[in-house]
Amino acid sequence: MPWSVEVIEPEAGVFRQKIGFKGTVKNKPPPETEAGWVDIKFNCEGVTELKGFGETAPKILNNGLTIGAFPDEEEFTPGAAGESELETEALGNLEPEGKFKTFGFAT
Repeated sequence: MPWSVEVIEPEAGVFRQKIGFKGTVKNKPPPETEAGWVDIKFNCEGVTELKGFGETAPKILNNGLTIGAFPDEEEFTPGAAGESELETEALGNLEPEGKFKTFGFAT
């Protein structure tokens, strides 16, 4: 993946997957030449298209449990301190909400 990822434990027994990093200028993406930052495109057809960037750290609910049998599940909680530092140039900060699952395979 082109962005940086690490697992952190901000409090005992709570694990988060930290993805990307914050730029030095508020609501401006880091330079294109700087590797490791998250670049997310939000497209509301017919309304707007936003480019989000920065850092996010959803809570890990499980880590796949069994390799190849269950997906990884993570959760975004609005208002959780340090969880999401995603920004846009047009709207400022973004706060994702809800759960998402990922399922990966190795060959």
